[in-house]
Amino acid sequence: MNTKGVNVSLHARVWNHGGSKCLQKTFVMEKLSDCLYKFKLMMKSHELDFPLFDDGWSWSGASVLLRTDEHLILIKRSLSMPTHPGQMAFIGGHKKSDESHPYEVAMREFEEESSHHRNAIKCIGMLRPVYTAKGQPIVPVVAELLMDVEKFLDHAKSNGEWDHMIALPWDKINRPEFWNFAEVRSHTTYQILMTTIAAKSYLHHAKQNDADFVLWGATARMLWTYLALYYQSSSRFNHAP
Repeated sequence: MNTKGVNVSLHARVWNHGGSKCLQKTFVMEKLSDCLYKFKLMMKSHELDFPLFDDGWSWSGASVLLRTDEHLILIKRSLSMPTHPGQMAFIGGHKKSDESHPYEVAMREFEEESSHHRNAIKCIGMLRPVYTAKGQPIVPVVAELLMDVEKFLDHAKSNGEWDHMIALPWDKINRPEFWNFAEVRSHTTYQILMTTIAAKSYLHHAKQNDADFVLWGATARMLWTYLALYYQSSSRFNHAP
């Protein structure tokens, strides 16, 4: 992340399912001052209460923004996944034909992906649908973890969709200076939000916290929208969500 207003180019390779080809994308970082200005505008545009679910919403699935007072739970998707391989994400997935509410999807996906019973969480609200890079509208369901976070990580088992599960302290992401905008140039050009998760800054399900991660894309947008619920009039988040 650039802290002196100088443009920086970052290069990332995203491998396809077969691993034989890669698509190189160039991220052109904007000036931090521009980022903070846009941050203020974006925060002021959001409501401070969870929106009520609307049957008119177009949505194809749900993610679980799983939190405690101290931590946010994230996964790193397996490189073998056909979509979004290797990306930081929330637990979640597409709805089934007999599911009519995002809470249903969130609870089922939580059990499938963590191997914990759904009684370990409580759904407390949701955000409006966020579109993924594939154009899928996903409803972020905000859920409270009702058990000790270290015990949760210790007993979490992947169903094959993720390789890493971490608990990230809120104070590592709840201030705007930790975030930046990037412009992705591939087949099309579009902007994303991104932040770096530094090694040693998080709890890891296998006690291996020596890797850096980058959080971006739809997951970052969901988290940004969630943080907006706590935005007041200052340029920083003063309290952990």
